[in-house]
Amino acid sequence: DRGEWESAEALLKESLPFWKASKYTFYLAQCLLMQGRMQLGSGRIDEALATLQDAKAKMIQIGAAGEVPEVDARIALCLVHQRKGGEALDIVADLLRKAEASRSVAKLASLIERVRALALLSLGRVEEARAAAGSSLAAARARADRFETALSLRALAEIDRASGAAPATEIVRESESL
Repeated sequence: DRGEWESAEALLKESLPFWKASKYTFYLAQCLLMQGRMQLGSGRIDEALATLQDAKAKMIQIGAAGEVPEVDARIALCLVHQRKGGEALDIVADLLRKAEASRSVAKLASLIERVRALALLSLGRVEEARAAAGSSLAAARARADRFETALSLRALAEIDRASGAAPATEIVRESESL
């Protein structure tokens, strides 16, 4: 997620065969999740979606249900990039329901709200998107998560640009400083 896609891809290509051969499905699924994140970040959306769906299937297969919400959030982000905002919102709504009942899902609140913001933006629901991005930012700050804070600030800037306004200078400055 830090933009070092080539380095990440090289490391994942090196480790993926090991985890496949080891038949240790949990680590294979985690490796696939990281690979899907890398593919998503580098703009290979269809590839990312397939990889993330594979990771999810493996997690379900071994009973690692606690790991699935993060994968679902990344799948929803792929759907946003595929201009399927409605489908992404369905996944996000389910994740938000789970977050109310589970601490492990609640820790993903910033990611989930950011994906919700981008899905709403893709559907032209700018003010709702802005509110969701604000919730994402609040959740990131509450966890003192600098990386998610930066991503939430960038989402707010993207929403401003999409609505025809220049992003607030302090938002841009803070996101770049993190």
